[in-house]
Amino acid sequence: MKKAILSILYICTISCALTQEVDTIKVNSEKQVVVIDEIILSSKTKIEEVTKLLGTPTRIEKIADIDRYYIYDKLGLSFDVGKNSTLEAVIVNYNWDKDKKAANGTYNGVLLIDNFLINDKSKVDDIKIKTKLKDIICLGPKMCMTKPSQSSLALLLGYNDEANITQIGFGFSK
Repeated sequence: MKKAILSILYICTISCALTQEVDTIKVNSEKQVVVIDEIILSSKTKIEEVTKLLGTPTRIEKIADIDRYYIYDKLGLSFDVGKNSTLEAVIVNYNWDKDKKAANGTYNGVLLIDNFLINDKSKVDDIKIKTKLKDIICLGPKMCMTKPSQSSLALLLGYNDEANITQIGFGFSK
């Protein structure tokens, strides 16, 4: 009986680990942090902390033979990793645009920027008006970002023809 119970617990543990979900991402632009399910991520966070939280990524994309993008396709999340294995950015995907550095799945959890709810129907203007990220400039077709001189968390937005957000990235200043 004990063996049967232990076997069931072991199987549940494995299946839960394989189906890791991210329920909530909270972004505080003033503090320059991204919080995933109560785990604080910043420019000092090592990728090992992310893999401990989320498990093994679906894939890792290299740039110049260095592991750079840790991608969780089923979660709709990617992590840009820089020198010393620290995070440079968190990328949330709503509608994959075939960028191999981005997750090809859709993020299905709650995303809050300065307590404003973001989803696949959010518009760039909504973010300008309802968050503390005011210095958002659009650089070209379907891409906007916060001004590089802005002292808070860097923001990069991709959007579609209807101006709905497709991808949103949060870059940490060093």
